[in-house]
Amino acid sequence: MSMTESRSHGRSGPIAGPGVGRHLLIVDDDDRIRELVKEFLAREGYRVTGAAHAAAAKRMMELIEFDLVVLDVMMPGESGLDLTSWVRGKAELSKTPVLLLTARGDPEDRIEGLSRGADDYMSKPSEPRKLVLRIDAILRTSCRQGRAPRPLGHTYVAGARDGVTTCLVIDLLSYVLSSCRWGESALALAWCLWC
Repeated sequence: MSMTESRSHGRSGPIAGPGVGRHLLIVDDDDRIRELVKEFLAREGYRVTGAAHAAAAKRMMELIEFDLVVLDVMMPGESGLDLTSWVRGKAELSKTPVLLLTARGDPEDRIEGLSRGADDYMSKPSEPRKLVLRIDAILRTSCRQGRAPRPLGHTYVAGARDGVTTCLVIDLLSYVLSSCRWGESALALAWCLWC
């Protein structure tokens, strides 16, 4: 077994890896790529939610606290660069790490992405293992800068509205309430669960 395969695995995948309990948002307009990235990261122990465009990602980020966002740069409508700027401009989201994963690999594109506030920039196609290592490194850095790991939860797909999959992260009622950005009132909880 090589160094990269040193984690212990059960019959259904990794038993415990660095991603366990971490919730990632993958934003890519290419359904095939988004689903492949989600599947690979889920096998590595991450909880993964996907969005097909920036508007869907914004709605999700306003409802759910993600540990890291992986963005495609070239999307129809609002680009990943614009979405990165939006994340950095929102006080409650500004510390959320952002990794740009894109087919645009020119040095000028990298500089633009990093100047907009991305924590890292990777070109597609890339080795899936390299993606995991970069995500792990960003998450380690964000923990050292004051973002504590979040408790492990379970992800349930509750339904869809306007093409956005609503993902509920539930361990305890208090966990759901703490993830809600509008406070702990019953009205806020209902809004988070049904919008």
